[in-house]
Amino acid sequence: MLTEQDKLVLKDIISECIQETLKEFLEIEFMKLRASLLPYISKREQEEIESLYGAPVEEIDKTEKVEIEL
Repeated sequence: MLTEQDKLVLKDIISECIQETLKEFLEIEFMKLRASLLPYISKREQEEIESLYGAPVEEIDKTEKVEIEL
């Protein structure tokens, strides 16, 4: 049998797990939404952009591959 203290600790643990899971889920869903709003750029167009303006020089902080189902 669980004591009231044990129940409170268990409730806190479950609450933290749910919050973290929701945070991860929303992050992934917002990445999918942002990616779906980006215009498609062909390889040729990208090469033209890079020849005019140079290749991107910023370092990448985070990369995540997401498959988008339209």
